[in-house]
Amino acid sequence: MKIYRMFDRFCARNERYGIKNLMIYIVAGNVIVFLLSMIDPRGIIPAFLSFDRYKVLQGQVWRLLTYVIVPRVGRGAFGAFLFAIMLYFYYTIGKVLESRWGSLKLTIFYFLGTLITSVFAILLRAAADASYINLTLFLAFATLYPDMRVMFFFVIPIRIKYLAYFALGLELLSVVVNFRLFPANMLPLAALLNYALFFLPFITSLLRSARYRRSDNVINFKQAKRQAEKQYRQAQYRHKCEVCGKTDTAYPDLEFRYCSKCSGYHCYCQDHISTHVHVV
Repeated sequence: MKIYRMFDRFCARNERYGIKNLMIYIVAGNVIVFLLSMIDPRGIIPAFLSFDRYKVLQGQVWRLLTYVIVPRVGRGAFGAFLFAIMLYFYYTIGKVLESRWGSLKLTIFYFLGTLITSVFAILLRAAADASYINLTLFLAFATLYPDMRVMFFFVIPIRIKYLAYFALGLELLSVVVNFRLFPANMLPLAALLNYALFFLPFITSLLRSARYRRSDNVINFKQAKRQAEKQYRQAQYRHKCEVCGKTDTAYPDLEFRYCSKCSGYHCYCQDHISTHVHVV
């Protein structure tokens, strides 16, 4: 789409306005708030930065952005370990996206997603946290690098696209399970709007290809090729070239001969009767 090409050119020409190494600042903010919360048993600092719809409407507008550096950490050492793994994972994703997009496009993607989530959280009377923007960040990475493999639980190699399907499925399931909280349960879908805006050409292309696959008049060339190869292997024949596998059934005009220099009976087509390696 032309507007997306224009946007990419704009980001490339105005790279200086982006926040370089954005994910370093996001990760550092999470670590600082996490450490401060450990010496703050009443949770004053996280409460001061977290998203709160009523306080935003009262004028505390910084909460529209600062909630992305308020970590959600489980209890104990294991919770801290998972928190560290999560930060490293999203830092790596962010660095790859920055190298692919440039700092300005990543900056726009991240903070536009944050603001969209905040606005819909206000409208839907829901609670916002960094998990929504992290999900869109992950989906963006999986869209650009679907076949990249990661070690799931440090043991199982799995393509990133399957993890993205799983994460997206969990969010959609949460919408269904929490239907009694409507409209607040719709916030995950609203948060995905940022991803949809940036990847609309990819989504439309995917839907278009799916529609073509459903048409009876469209040939699936890969499937047709596999079927033809299967029929070719199963066809009855009298002569078969031991080099290329061609048979007199599939190629009736091709000449087949047996090599007198090979030990035993070995058949070759006219293309390989003089060039094959003799069997002794």
